[in-house]
Amino acid sequence: MKVKPALIASFIMIGMALFFLIQKVAIYPAYFRSLQEYELSNTENMVVGKIAVDNNQIKTLYFKGDESKPLIVFFHGNMELVDDYAWIFKSLSSEIGYNIVMIEYPGYGNSDGFPSLKGSIEATNKWLEQNYDGNELILWGRSIGSAHAIELFVQNSSAVSNVIIQSGFSDLSVAVTESTIVKSLINSIIFEDYNSLNKLLETPKLARKTKFTLIHGNKDELFSIESAVSFKKALMEDGFSVNFIEFNGDHNSANFSYFKLLMSL
Repeated sequence: MKVKPALIASFIMIGMALFFLIQKVAIYPAYFRSLQEYELSNTENMVVGKIAVDNNQIKTLYFKGDESKPLIVFFHGNMELVDDYAWIFKSLSSEIGYNIVMIEYPGYGNSDGFPSLKGSIEATNKWLEQNYDGNELILWGRSIGSAHAIELFVQNSSAVSNVIIQSGFSDLSVAVTESTIVKSLINSIIFEDYNSLNKLLETPKLARKTKFTLIHGNKDELFSIESAVSFKKALMEDGFSVNFIEFNGDHNSANFSYFKLLMSL
């Protein structure tokens, strides 16, 4: 029996769509699960807002500190919402004076759209275009958020003074394997580029003026401490200034004092 080309093409398209969804479930699982949102409203130093991107309304949380202090852009992990950090950053902004913004991932919480690295950075860049006044800019990413912070840095390296990578990765495939061959195969079939190290190594030499802080738990079960050390070494060999902080904890360990430490670096 001869199979029609149109039928083959249909099967290929269906297969690609399923593969795309499987990737999204693995990388952005909160899109497919209901995470608890909080009833947040504007206060003296917290502004709950929305930003329109490609007909999607994306939630934003902005914490107003001292106008002369830096602006921190924070990207959370893949099973979290910006709401989860509201009380931490509200307190820290008041105490330390830093300005902080969190742009929710598309499709997370009550934000429209479908989660992607590209969509997240588009929303963040649009917010910065409308609100950033040119003061010192600090990027901070936790777990999958580290890829978002690095992607934003690559696009805006001249404006960024510090990048904080918390429980992050040099390449998303390190969560699966240490094999170079297998990692290359995984990266070739992922729809978006999560190889953060390669992106950093390709930035202009002037980008090396930006300070990097890598903070990683010695019991991290997702991205090993060894992979974090390798990330640090690769950056330093390429001329980046890296402050490496190893703490006693796993992938999700954190507390108020530790956030305060990072904000004061």
